[in-house]
Amino acid sequence: MKKIILLPSLVVIFILKFINTSMAECRFPPCKKLESVGTCGEGCTYTYDQSTQTVYISTAGNDSKMAYGAFHPQYYENNYLPYLNYIIDGPISIGGNAFTANVETISGANGTLILTGINHHGFGDNATLSGNIVIPANARFGSIAFHGVTLADGAKIYCAVENCAQKMIDSCNAYGDADGYRTRYLNVVQTIISDEDKFEQAPEGCDFWSSEGCSKCTNSNYSLEYGYCYRKRYTIQEADAATSDDNENMIEWIFE
Repeated sequence: MKKIILLPSLVVIFILKFINTSMAECRFPPCKKLESVGTCGEGCTYTYDQSTQTVYISTAGNDSKMAYGAFHPQYYENNYLPYLNYIIDGPISIGGNAFTANVETISGANGTLILTGINHHGFGDNATLSGNIVIPANARFGSIAFHGVTLADGAKIYCAVENCAQKMIDSCNAYGDADGYRTRYLNVVQTIISDEDKFEQAPEGCDFWSSEGCSKCTNSNYSLEYGYCYRKRYTIQEADAATSDDNENMIEWIFE
């Protein structure tokens, strides 16, 4: 009789263990769990407020890098993350596939999101960027970097990367058109860069351009005054190109 009673118990225990193991599976093990406090890359830490479904991310400086797949559901238990708000405090380079379809909004802690780089498919398929998005001059874009990006009402990109709009377009060409990714990406970029309320290119010489103007020049050839970088040193070739024989454009030549 004892064997008859124990056997079903063992079967139940085995089934429960199997279910618990299966529920913890993810597509890309080892499976992670969104803890109340955790790390998300180099110089990247987070706290998770479950009551508001908000992840607060802190960075350690300009070299902070969010890890590949940092908030991609398929790296987490049950291949699942709830729809979340992400608030990032400090400059960050977004890792490849860091976000995906479960993203709700991504914004900066003070209303300004500073992106020092966006790697391959960094924002996944359904990211909404909110507030002012500042992209410094040395930022790099991986393939389909802006795929799936939507700008919230009033959001705007301030980009100091030279020829930023074209480089945003070029980044889509680093990836084929499998599943229509390239086409969808081009549509997103064209929608953004064609609207002056959504995109603004920094003036020449500015390294960090925002809604408040320029706060840093690219090098010592420029002087920062009243939110703009004014050229104070030219090569002979540059000076010749910038001036004319009719005295409408004049440059004070300084030889050092």
